[in-house]
Amino acid sequence: MSFKKIDDTGVLPGPRALFICGFPEKTETIMAEFLKDNGIEDIAVGLCREDSLLEKISTVLSKKSDYPLIPSEKLPPVMLWSGIEHKELDQSLGNFKDTGLKRPIFATSTEHNLDFTVKELLQHLISEQKSMKEAMKKD
Repeated sequence: MSFKKIDDTGVLPGPRALFICGFPEKTETIMAEFLKDNGIEDIAVGLCREDSLLEKISTVLSKKSDYPLIPSEKLPPVMLWSGIEHKELDQSLGNFKDTGLKRPIFATSTEHNLDFTVKELLQHLISEQKSMKEAMKKD
């Protein structure tokens, strides 16, 4: 995966959703309230559950699961944004500190990663984060 700058117009591919891994259950409510307070409505907020890891991202973003939550300490902290306008994403990321939550790995949906399983996406994100940290050490 590579990073690509997005402009202010346009919408991320996929359903309008925020998928969260590596956070406790209360985070779902915190983020739903945060989004509402920022005028971002009609967005599903969901946490990574036991049935999520082997499902495709497109599937997980489209459905509500009643399976048990995967404990936060077993997953990296990740927030995957999908189906929202670029300006909404910029606003959310710019105001994220207002949530009081630790900073996660932020990711966005792409046509390509919608076909990844959650497990594959998490592996890619961890690998990218590691590569970025190593590159920063060299500078």
